[in-house]
Amino acid sequence: VLSADDARKRLNALTHYDYSLEKAKEEFELSGEKPFSTTIYYPDSNQDLGKASLVIADSLKEIGITVDVQEIPLEQWLNEMGSGTKGID
Repeated sequence: VLSADDARKRLNALTHYDYSLEKAKEEFELSGEKPFSTTIYYPDSNQDLGKASLVIADSLKEIGITVDVQEIPLEQWLNEMGSGTKGID
């Protein structure tokens, strides 16, 4: 487990980007990927995670990625996340 200071140092060492919808569209086009659909699953015990997933889905829609956000029971989420079968499809 990292100390708070070590965690801050690592976070500060990451490259930070300003939000830019236009830049995101440009980068997606440059990637050569075609628009696609995916699903984000979140546990029913964490509504904040569900709300955050909806915000992410809304943002990704702007660049051509359709995200279906689905709530599933916590037990199922834990089991499937641990096995790698759910999370983001």
